[in-house]
Amino acid sequence: MAETVVSNKEWFDLSDPGTVEALQKILNQLPEMADRIEKINKAASFAETLVKDEETLHKVNLFLDHSNLDIKTIAAVIRLLEKLPFLVELADKIENQARFIESVLKDEQSQGYLQRNMEEYLSHATDKWSEGKQLWEQVKKDAEGNEKQITIFTIMKWMKEPQVQRFLSYVQALIHAFPSRDNGKEV
Repeated sequence: MAETVVSNKEWFDLSDPGTVEALQKILNQLPEMADRIEKINKAASFAETLVKDEETLHKVNLFLDHSNLDIKTIAAVIRLLEKLPFLVELADKIENQARFIESVLKDEQSQGYLQRNMEEYLSHATDKWSEGKQLWEQVKKDAEGNEKQITIFTIMKWMKEPQVQRFLSYVQALIHAFPSRDNGKEV
């Protein structure tokens, strides 16, 4: 009589708890394995049927003939697949931000807080704009109503004013910056 794996007692020791545990695991997984094998068989027979079906093959060939599938497309798909982890991370961040914005828009207390802060910020900006506009209107009015001749002595007197000196230092810096920025030369 031929010796089988089961009849070989040295290979198959049921007194070893590790062997018994491994066998129990295998036996427990047998239904799942049989189901997977059945699914693989169904998929293989489906693929075999498709390959034998002339009409399906003709449609696939037409699709491939009229598609833009070439080596560049395949390389692009591979590059895109390589970047998927980064894209998923980026999409998660965008999603988190969108959810945060959505929750803020649904929360009346947060909306009130944002509105108060925006009004405060805009009021400061509006105040500065109004001050600048009033100053400009005053300067314009004074300049249009000024009948006096401006002499070199008047300009010399202005040169002593700190505001004029500060303004002229900005003008000087601007004059030096333009040529160096445009063509690398300094004045």
